[in-house]
Order: sequence, then structure tokens, then C-alpha cells
Amino acid sequence: MTVSLVRRYSESMAHKQTKAQQAYKKIRKLLIKGHFPHDQRMSLRLLAGQLEMSVVPISEAVRKLEQEGLLITQPQSGIYLRKLSSGEKRQMNLIRQALEVQAARLVALCRRKKDLELLRKRALKIKKHLEQNKPDLAADSDVEFHRKLVLAAGSPMLFNQYERIAVVSMVCGMTLPLRWSQEESPLHTDIIEALETGDPDKAAQAVFSHIKAENDFLRSN
Repeated sequence: MTVSLVRRYSESMAHKQTKAQQAYKKIRKLLIKGHFPHDQRMSLRLLAGQLEMSVVPISEAVRKLEQEGLLITQPQSGIYLRKLSSGEKRQMNLIRQALEVQAARLVALCRRKKDLELLRKRALKIKKHLEQNKPDLAADSDVEFHRKLVLAAGSPMLFNQYERIAVVSMVCGMTLPLRWSQEESPLHTDIIEALETGDPDKAAQAVFSHIKAENDFLRSN
């Protein structure tokens, strides 16, 4: 194989990989925003048409989202958002809660100004989306807020474990379509204020109470 052919092949593979990554990010964001209720059938062609992409990268993205536990494919039927059983909800929520509470302890002990400012900006973004009656954008920002909180703990192992379960717990366990108002939303600023005290116990309690209130609302509304 000549050098030019090797280069072309490499560029082609990189292009395909980039398209698949783009498809993955776009579909994942649609799922987080609650655009696909549990009983809504999806297909590769439908997703390809909606995202204006070919079926190949969509197929790769769906496969990855299946591996992560967000989607399930039913033969002769279609692709669906995974629906958690009540037992799965409880178990995943307990694990997510434990990981995030521990992360809050670590963040409170470090109290890095840059991390706290980033979390406050994300909290204000959630508030703004709810004021604008955009629950889908609020849900997306909510996932990112909690993800940034765990990331700020500075523990790669903790973050990797969180990534494996958090989005599945938050997205597959909620009732769709989303109905989420500013008055009913647990305050993310309470978490930040607790983190700013530098008291790991206060930070842990704030996160514990927040996640409980958030899940009670999103899954019963």
C-alpha cells in the first residue's frame, strides 16, 4: 500500500470515528433532555434522518449507548430508552448517591475556588432554564452539574465509577415527558453553600438531601 493510500485510509478511519463520536454525543444529549420517552420507538433510519447523518455512525453510537445501559434494541421492534425496574432504580440511586456524597466531602476539603465558581455557574444555568420553562435544557445542565461536582473531587477512580451509573440512573429512571418548574426544583445553590463552608459533613448532607428531593420529584411527577 502506498503512502498516499495509507494516509487516505487513516483519514477515512478518523473521519468515520469522528462522525460516530458526534452521533454518540448528539443522541446521548437527546436522551438526557428527555426527548425520547420509554415507549417511543426509535430506529437507525429515524435517528439518521433527525441528525442528518448516515446510518453507519448512528449504528456505532447506538451500540455504544447500549453498552452503557442507556438504550436497548428489541429484535423486529426497534430501539428504546431503557426503562429501569423499581429494584434497579433503588440500587442505582443508592450507588450514585454514595459516590456523589463522597465526592462532595472531597470537594469541601479542597475548596478550590475555580471548581466552586464553575459549579455556581452551572447552578445558575439550571435556574435560568427553569425560569424560561425549558425543562429539557435544565435536565441537561443538571446532569452536567453533578458530573462536574464528582470531577472536582479529583479522584479518577471515583469519577469513572460515577460515569458508569449516574446518567443511566438519572435518565432511565425518570418519568417522561419532563415537567419541571423552578418552584419544584431542589436548589443546587444549597450544595455550593455547603461546599464553601469547608465542612465535609455539611457538604455530604446537602448532596444527600438534594439527590433524594430531586429523584422524588423527577420520578413521581
